[in-house]
Amino acid sequence: MDISLRRAAQIRSDIEKLFTTLPSTPVMVSVYETDVGAAIETKRQEVLDAAVLRSKLESVLFGLRRQIGRQNAESGVSDLLADQALLETQRRRLEKLATSRPVQIKLVRGKVVTARERVAKVEQGGYFGKSSPVEEIAADVLQESDIVQIKQELADIKRKLREVSGALIDLNSRTTVELTDAEVELLADQGVL
Repeated sequence: MDISLRRAAQIRSDIEKLFTTLPSTPVMVSVYETDVGAAIETKRQEVLDAAVLRSKLESVLFGLRRQIGRQNAESGVSDLLADQALLETQRRRLEKLATSRPVQIKLVRGKVVTARERVAKVEQGGYFGKSSPVEEIAADVLQESDIVQIKQELADIKRKLREVSGALIDLNSRTTVELTDAEVELLADQGVL
């Protein structure tokens, strides 16, 4: 049975959720159990059956992983994911810069003068503030034209991200992996298919 990469990813997720429902040791036995030995034997068999099922599901899961990895590389999905990661990194960086305020030279000069005056008072022994005077100040340095250019680059990055996302959706829908009849039957029995 051929399934799309998108469906394969969902099956992987469903199998991993199914693992959390399978019994394992230690198990809980009621203190009101009249036949503790029989209860333990029942729980033991449940755990052993679950271990066998888990082993079969793990084989399917990792087989899917192998096929998905192979198909991602062959179809170009891996390259698109790398492109997407790069574009996301660039988007985050540019968004920070795009929210900058334009430089106001007069304001920066004023802050510098004030900071210099405080440093000079400390050097002369006349500053009794609660904190040490600063020797550096925070200053916006980008000009309005820089911010406009950054916003344009950001818009281009967002457009490219939409294109890459669309291409990924297309490839994940068109590219397929194969499940054997036994895997299909196992997954159907577990309610995954």
